[in-house]
Amino acid sequence: MIFPIWYVAFVSLRVFVGWQVAINTVFFVLYSFFWFGAVQAAILFVYEPLQQWLLPPAKQLTATVDSLENIDFVPYQVLKHAFRLGWFYLAYFHFSFQKEEAQKLELATANKALQLNLLKWQLNATFYEKTLNYLQTLALKNVKACTTPILQLSKLMEYVIYDARAKSVSLIREADFIRHYIDLINQQSDKVVKWKLEVSDLSDKATIAPLLIAEIIDYIGAILSTENEEAICLKIYCVSGSIVIAVNQPTLKTIQVDLFAKERLYSKLKKMYADRCRVSHDKLTATFFVRFPFQPVEHDGIVSLNLEKQILV
Repeated sequence: MIFPIWYVAFVSLRVFVGWQVAINTVFFVLYSFFWFGAVQAAILFVYEPLQQWLLPPAKQLTATVDSLENIDFVPYQVLKHAFRLGWFYLAYFHFSFQKEEAQKLELATANKALQLNLLKWQLNATFYEKTLNYLQTLALKNVKACTTPILQLSKLMEYVIYDARAKSVSLIREADFIRHYIDLINQQSDKVVKWKLEVSDLSDKATIAPLLIAEIIDYIGAILSTENEEAICLKIYCVSGSIVIAVNQPTLKTIQVDLFAKERLYSKLKKMYADRCRVSHDKLTATFFVRFPFQPVEHDGIVSLNLEKQILV
Protein backbone atom coordinates (compact mmCIF):
# COMPACT_ATOMS: atom_id res chain seq x y z
CA MET A 1 0.00 0.00 0.00
CA ILE A 2 1.39 3.36 -1.07
CA PHE A 3 -0.59 5.77 1.08
CA PRO A 4 1.21 5.10 4.40
CA ILE A 5 4.54 5.68 2.64
CA TRP A 6 3.36 8.98 1.20
CA TYR A 7 1.83 10.08 4.51
CA VAL A 8 5.08 9.55 6.43
CA ALA A 9 7.05 11.34 3.71
CA PHE A 10 4.62 14.27 3.81
CA VAL A 11 4.74 14.62 7.59
CA SER A 12 8.55 14.48 7.62
CA LEU A 13 8.78 17.38 5.14
CA ARG A 14 8.60 19.82 8.03
CA VAL A 15 11.93 18.72 9.53
CA PHE A 16 15.57 18.87 8.44
CA VAL A 17 16.63 16.76 5.43
CA GLY A 18 18.76 14.47 7.62
CA TRP A 19 15.78 13.76 9.84
CA GLN A 20 13.65 13.09 6.77
CA VAL A 21 16.10 10.40 5.63
CA ALA A 22 16.16 8.88 9.11
CA ILE A 23 12.37 8.87 9.48
CA ASN A 24 11.79 7.33 6.05
CA THR A 25 14.48 4.69 6.71
CA VAL A 26 12.92 3.69 10.02
CA PHE A 27 9.50 3.52 8.42
CA PHE A 28 10.95 1.39 5.60
CA VAL A 29 12.25 -1.15 8.12
CA LEU A 30 8.95 -1.22 10.03
CA TYR A 31 6.93 -1.35 6.84
CA SER A 32 8.97 -4.05 5.07
CA PHE A 33 9.90 -6.42 7.90
CA PHE A 34 6.97 -6.11 10.28
CA TRP A 35 3.79 -4.66 8.85
CA PHE A 36 4.28 -5.75 5.20
CA GLY A 37 5.30 -9.28 6.21
CA ALA A 38 2.23 -9.63 8.38
CA VAL A 39 0.01 -8.47 5.53
CA GLN A 40 1.57 -10.99 3.15
CA ALA A 41 1.07 -13.79 5.67
CA ALA A 42 -2.57 -12.77 6.10
CA ILE A 43 -3.07 -12.83 2.33
CA LEU A 44 -1.56 -16.29 2.11
CA PHE A 45 -3.68 -17.49 5.03
CA VAL A 46 -6.88 -16.36 3.30
CA TYR A 47 -5.85 -17.31 -0.23
CA GLU A 48 -5.23 -21.05 0.33
CA PRO A 49 -8.59 -21.88 1.96
CA LEU A 50 -10.45 -19.88 -0.68
CA GLN A 51 -8.78 -21.87 -3.48
CA GLN A 52 -9.60 -25.18 -1.84
CA TRP A 53 -13.18 -24.12 -1.32
CA LEU A 54 -13.86 -22.49 -4.71
CA LEU A 55 -11.57 -24.26 -7.21
CA PRO A 56 -11.03 -27.89 -8.13
CA PRO A 57 -7.50 -29.25 -7.42
CA ALA A 58 -6.54 -29.13 -11.10
CA LYS A 59 -7.11 -25.37 -11.29
CA GLN A 60 -5.57 -24.33 -8.01
CA LEU A 61 -2.44 -22.13 -8.20
CA THR A 62 0.47 -21.88 -5.85
CA ALA A 63 0.36 -18.58 -4.00
CA THR A 64 3.36 -16.33 -4.66
CA VAL A 65 3.94 -13.70 -2.00
CA ASP A 66 6.94 -11.71 -0.82
CA SER A 67 8.76 -13.43 1.99
CA LEU A 68 11.83 -12.79 4.08
CA GLU A 69 13.17 -16.15 2.96
CA ASN A 70 13.29 -14.87 -0.61
CA ILE A 71 16.84 -13.76 -1.39
CA ASP A 72 15.57 -10.85 -3.51
CA PHE A 73 13.18 -9.57 -0.86
CA VAL A 74 15.31 -6.70 0.52
CA PRO A 75 16.52 -5.29 -2.85
CA TYR A 76 12.99 -5.54 -4.20
CA GLN A 77 11.55 -3.72 -1.21
CA VAL A 78 14.21 -1.01 -1.40
CA LEU A 79 13.55 -0.48 -5.10
CA LYS A 80 9.79 -0.42 -4.61
CA HIS A 81 10.01 1.95 -1.65
CA ALA A 82 12.38 4.29 -3.51
CA PHE A 83 10.10 4.28 -6.56
CA ARG A 84 7.07 5.26 -4.49
CA LEU A 85 8.97 7.96 -2.60
CA GLY A 86 10.32 9.27 -5.89
CA TRP A 87 6.81 9.75 -7.25
CA PHE A 88 5.80 11.49 -4.04
CA TYR A 89 8.68 13.99 -4.10
CA LEU A 90 8.19 14.60 -7.81
CA ALA A 91 4.52 15.38 -7.26
CA TYR A 92 5.32 17.56 -4.23
CA PHE A 93 7.97 19.48 -6.19
CA HIS A 94 5.48 20.09 -9.02
CA PHE A 95 2.81 21.27 -6.59
CA SER A 96 5.24 23.57 -4.73
CA PHE A 97 6.55 25.00 -8.00
CA GLN A 98 3.04 25.77 -9.22
CA LYS A 99 2.18 27.38 -5.88
CA GLU A 100 5.29 29.57 -5.89
CA GLU A 101 4.66 30.64 -9.47
CA ALA A 102 1.09 31.61 -8.56
CA GLN A 103 2.38 33.62 -5.58
CA LYS A 104 4.98 35.36 -7.77
CA LEU A 105 2.28 36.23 -10.31
CA GLU A 106 0.02 37.56 -7.57
CA LEU A 107 2.86 39.61 -6.10
CA ALA A 108 3.83 40.96 -9.53
CA THR A 109 0.19 41.90 -10.18
CA ALA A 110 -0.05 43.69 -6.83
CA ASN A 111 3.22 45.49 -7.47
CA LYS A 112 2.06 46.52 -10.94
CA ALA A 113 -1.19 47.82 -9.50
CA LEU A 114 0.77 49.84 -6.95
CA GLN A 115 2.98 51.27 -9.67
CA LEU A 116 -0.07 52.27 -11.72
CA ASN A 117 -1.59 53.82 -8.61
CA LEU A 118 1.57 55.83 -8.05
CA LEU A 119 1.58 56.87 -11.70
CA LYS A 120 -1.96 58.20 -11.38
CA TRP A 121 -0.85 60.12 -8.29
CA GLN A 122 2.15 61.64 -10.06
CA LEU A 123 0.47 62.95 -13.20
CA ASN A 124 -1.59 66.05 -12.53
CA ALA A 125 -3.88 66.41 -15.54
CA THR A 126 -5.32 69.70 -14.27
CA PHE A 127 -1.90 71.32 -14.21
CA TYR A 128 -1.17 70.29 -17.80
CA GLU A 129 -4.57 71.49 -18.95
CA LYS A 130 -4.21 74.92 -17.34
CA THR A 131 -0.63 75.29 -18.57
CA LEU A 132 -1.64 74.50 -22.15
CA ASN A 133 -4.51 76.96 -21.91
CA TYR A 134 -2.07 79.59 -20.63
CA LEU A 135 0.32 78.90 -23.50
CA GLN A 136 -2.51 79.18 -26.00
CA THR A 137 -3.59 82.53 -24.57
CA LEU A 138 0.00 83.75 -24.47
CA ALA A 139 0.64 82.65 -28.07
CA LEU A 140 -2.29 84.77 -29.28
CA LYS A 141 -0.68 87.82 -27.68
CA ASN A 142 3.03 87.23 -28.28
CA VAL A 143 4.43 84.05 -29.80
CA LYS A 144 8.00 84.82 -28.73
CA ALA A 145 6.91 85.05 -25.11
CA CYS A 146 6.00 81.34 -25.21
CA THR A 147 9.64 80.25 -25.49
CA THR A 148 10.49 80.27 -21.78
CA PRO A 149 7.32 78.55 -20.48
CA ILE A 150 7.53 75.92 -23.25
CA LEU A 151 11.13 75.12 -22.25
CA GLN A 152 10.04 74.90 -18.61
CA LEU A 153 7.18 72.59 -19.55
CA SER A 154 9.52 70.38 -21.59
CA LYS A 155 11.85 70.03 -18.59
CA LEU A 156 8.90 69.07 -16.43
CA MET A 157 7.75 66.49 -18.97
CA GLU A 158 11.26 65.06 -19.24
CA TYR A 159 11.41 64.71 -15.46
CA VAL A 160 7.99 63.05 -15.26
CA ILE A 161 8.69 60.62 -18.12
CA TYR A 162 12.24 59.60 -17.22
CA ASP A 163 13.25 60.55 -13.66
CA ALA A 164 9.88 59.80 -12.06
CA ARG A 165 10.14 56.14 -13.06
CA ALA A 166 12.56 55.55 -10.18
CA LYS A 167 11.31 54.80 -6.69
CA SER A 168 13.34 57.73 -5.38
CA VAL A 169 15.28 60.63 -6.87
CA SER A 170 17.80 63.12 -5.57
CA LEU A 171 16.22 65.86 -3.46
CA ILE A 172 18.32 68.41 -5.37
CA ARG A 173 16.86 67.14 -8.66
CA GLU A 174 13.35 67.24 -7.22
CA ALA A 175 13.86 70.80 -5.95
CA ASP A 176 14.95 71.89 -9.43
CA PHE A 177 11.78 70.33 -10.85
CA ILE A 178 9.67 72.13 -8.24
CA ARG A 179 11.26 75.45 -9.20
CA HIS A 180 10.04 75.08 -12.78
CA TYR A 181 6.70 73.71 -11.56
CA ILE A 182 6.06 76.74 -9.36
CA ASP A 183 7.14 79.16 -12.09
CA LEU A 184 4.52 77.70 -14.44
CA ILE A 185 1.83 77.75 -11.75
CA ASN A 186 2.54 81.39 -10.97
CA GLN A 187 2.28 82.29 -14.68
CA GLN A 188 -1.21 80.86 -15.04
CA SER A 189 -3.59 83.80 -15.41
CA ASP A 190 -6.34 82.36 -13.19
CA LYS A 191 -4.03 81.92 -10.21
CA VAL A 192 -4.50 84.39 -7.37
CA VAL A 193 -2.25 82.28 -5.16
CA LYS A 194 1.42 82.88 -5.90
CA TRP A 195 4.11 80.52 -4.66
CA LYS A 196 7.57 81.46 -3.42
CA LEU A 197 10.25 78.78 -3.15
CA GLU A 198 13.11 78.81 -0.64
CA VAL A 199 15.66 75.99 -0.79
CA SER A 200 18.50 75.65 1.70
CA ASP A 201 20.83 73.10 3.29
CA LEU A 202 20.00 70.27 0.89
CA SER A 203 22.01 67.09 1.45
CA ASP A 204 23.56 65.14 -1.42
CA LYS A 205 22.46 61.95 0.36
CA ALA A 206 18.82 62.98 0.55
CA THR A 207 16.40 61.25 -1.82
CA ILE A 208 12.65 61.63 -2.17
CA ALA A 209 9.73 59.95 -3.90
CA PRO A 210 9.32 61.58 -7.35
CA LEU A 211 6.76 64.40 -7.57
CA LEU A 212 5.86 64.12 -3.90
CA ILE A 213 6.42 67.83 -3.27
CA ALA A 214 4.31 68.67 -6.32
CA GLU A 215 1.47 66.69 -4.78
CA ILE A 216 1.81 68.66 -1.55
CA ILE A 217 1.68 71.90 -3.54
CA ASP A 218 -1.46 70.72 -5.33
CA TYR A 219 -3.05 69.75 -2.02
CA ILE A 220 -2.34 73.10 -0.36
CA GLY A 221 -3.44 75.01 -3.47
CA ALA A 222 -6.70 73.07 -3.67
CA ILE A 223 -7.78 73.72 -0.07
CA LEU A 224 -7.01 77.45 -0.19
CA SER A 225 -10.05 79.47 -1.18
CA THR A 226 -9.31 83.16 -1.53
CA GLU A 227 -10.37 85.87 -3.94
CA ASN A 228 -7.40 88.10 -3.11
CA GLU A 229 -3.90 87.49 -4.34
CA GLU A 230 -2.03 85.55 -1.70
CA ALA A 231 1.64 84.61 -1.37
CA ILE A 232 2.62 81.15 -0.11
CA CYS A 233 6.17 80.44 0.95
CA LEU A 234 7.40 76.89 0.36
CA LYS A 235 10.61 75.96 2.15
CA ILE A 236 12.62 72.80 1.48
CA TYR A 237 15.56 71.97 3.72
CA CYS A 238 17.34 69.11 5.48
CA VAL A 239 17.93 68.74 9.20
CA SER A 240 19.12 65.80 11.34
CA GLY A 241 18.85 63.20 8.57
CA SER A 242 15.34 64.28 7.59
CA ILE A 243 13.74 66.23 4.77
CA VAL A 244 11.45 69.03 5.91
CA ILE A 245 8.85 70.72 3.72
CA ALA A 246 7.34 73.83 5.31
CA VAL A 247 4.46 75.83 3.85
CA ASN A 248 3.73 79.24 5.36
CA GLN A 249 0.60 81.26 4.63
CA PRO A 250 -1.86 83.06 6.97
CA THR A 251 -4.89 81.31 5.47
CA LEU A 252 -3.44 77.99 6.61
CA LYS A 253 -4.54 78.79 10.17
CA THR A 254 -7.85 77.16 9.32
CA ILE A 255 -6.28 73.88 8.15
CA GLN A 256 -6.66 70.90 10.46
CA VAL A 257 -3.98 68.21 10.43
CA ASP A 258 -6.63 65.59 11.15
CA LEU A 259 -8.27 66.46 7.82
CA PHE A 260 -4.93 66.02 6.05
CA ALA A 261 -4.67 62.52 7.57
CA LYS A 262 -7.83 61.53 5.74
CA GLU A 263 -6.56 62.68 2.36
CA ARG A 264 -5.15 60.41 -0.35
CA LEU A 265 -1.87 62.33 -0.19
CA TYR A 266 -1.25 61.26 3.39
CA SER A 267 -1.90 57.62 2.48
CA LYS A 268 0.72 57.94 -0.24
CA LEU A 269 3.21 59.40 2.20
CA LYS A 270 2.62 56.53 4.61
CA LYS A 271 3.09 53.99 1.83
CA MET A 272 6.45 55.47 0.91
CA TYR A 273 7.77 56.24 4.40
CA ALA A 274 5.71 54.00 6.72
CA ASP A 275 5.60 55.29 10.32
CA ARG A 276 8.62 57.56 9.81
CA CYS A 277 6.58 60.32 8.21
CA ARG A 278 5.50 63.19 10.46
CA VAL A 279 2.94 65.93 9.79
CA SER A 280 2.39 68.97 12.00
CA HIS A 281 0.77 72.39 11.87
CA ASP A 282 1.97 75.40 13.83
CA LYS A 283 -1.11 77.61 14.13
CA LEU A 284 0.82 80.50 15.66
CA THR A 285 3.11 80.90 12.65
CA ALA A 286 0.57 79.48 10.18
CA THR A 287 3.14 76.96 8.99
CA PHE A 288 2.36 73.48 7.74
CA PHE A 289 5.22 70.94 8.16
CA VAL A 290 5.82 67.57 6.50
CA ARG A 291 8.91 65.69 7.65
CA PHE A 292 10.30 62.32 6.50
CA PRO A 293 13.70 60.55 6.29
CA PHE A 294 16.27 60.70 3.48
CA GLN A 295 15.27 57.32 2.07
CA PRO A 296 11.82 55.80 1.36
CA VAL A 297 11.15 52.57 3.25
CA GLU A 298 11.31 49.39 1.14
CA HIS A 299 11.07 45.65 1.89
CA ASP A 300 12.27 43.10 -0.67
CA GLY A 301 11.84 45.56 -3.51
CA ILE A 302 8.24 46.33 -2.59
CA VAL A 303 7.20 49.62 -1.09
CA SER A 304 6.11 49.20 2.52
CA LEU A 305 2.35 49.32 3.04
CA ASN A 306 2.41 50.13 6.76
CA LEU A 307 -0.45 52.59 7.04
CA GLU A 308 -0.56 53.12 10.78
CA LYS A 309 -1.57 56.72 11.49
CA GLN A 310 0.91 58.80 13.50
CA ILE A 311 0.17 62.53 13.48
CA LEU A 312 2.09 65.13 15.42
CA VAL A 313 0.13 68.32 16.08
